[in-house]
Amino acid sequence: MAGGRPAEKFMENQGENCNYCDPPVTIEGRDQRPAVHLKDCAGAPSAVRQEAHRDLMDKGHVTISSGPILPNPGTPDIDATSITVAASAAQPGPSGPAGTIDKKRKFGTLDGYVDKSMSEAYKADADLKCFRFIVHINSAFLAHNPYLLAWIKAIRPTYDPPLRYVLSGKLLQAENSRVHLEEVQRLRGTKRITLLFDAWEDMLRRSLYGTVGAGVDAYPSLISLDDMTGNHGSADQYMSTITGALEKMDIGDAKNIIALTTDNPNVMQSFRRKFQAKFPWVLLSKHLPASFTASIRSSAKL
Repeated sequence: MAGGRPAEKFMENQGENCNYCDPPVTIEGRDQRPAVHLKDCAGAPSAVRQEAHRDLMDKGHVTISSGPILPNPGTPDIDATSITVAASAAQPGPSGPAGTIDKKRKFGTLDGYVDKSMSEAYKADADLKCFRFIVHINSAFLAHNPYLLAWIKAIRPTYDPPLRYVLSGKLLQAENSRVHLEEVQRLRGTKRITLLFDAWEDMLRRSLYGTVGAGVDAYPSLISLDDMTGNHGSADQYMSTITGALEKMDIGDAKNIIALTTDNPNVMQSFRRKFQAKFPWVLLSKHLPASFTASIRSSAKL
């Protein structure tokens, strides 16, 4: 895990109210309420927000990954070792020459044959992998399907999968914080980022604002996705949203931003002018509407 003060001392020093909000907001409560508030508090310094994320990761037993978290199906957690056994075998009879036979055999541990009680660390790792599986298949946050339970008990009778409360609370917040901190680290080291900013209404009639950072030969980063339902969609509101998103990702100075792309209604034109006034080195562009690009593709086929 990344450095910083111990999580318990950090949370003890925060008190009952968030002093970064004006007026102060009460954050005293059970579970993760203080850290959940501080990680997204607009008035909190960057160091405080990062410590709040680390506190949530500690509670979920999640650490910053050193590589891809996607498991390799051919590589188990405990690798079987391949060893070479050299054996001298004399052939029967006087004419049988003595020789050396090299054989490669797979040797594993007894974990695949003996069921034993799971340590706390082993259980936490299994819970995290169960959570990632549920997220990956876009399933409800419920690991107590009777058929799933029967399958798990057939494989590992001593393992009890996490409850919905753990999945949707502690593990969800911990994984969210891990992804956030890893994306912050990646964005800090990325040069020449192009921002894509858009606002739209989803099927539930919510007003959503999204900001994505894209680069060459790299996966895009979701910088923010904000529910701004009930807010007036103005250039100032757009400006406040995107600058707040950059601050949360610790790139508020926008030094590694080279371009901004939006659609082209009047409010977006005004927003782009305000953005360039604040960050004059950023190039501005508008993307073509989907209907226009579709007509171009259709014409090209003709």
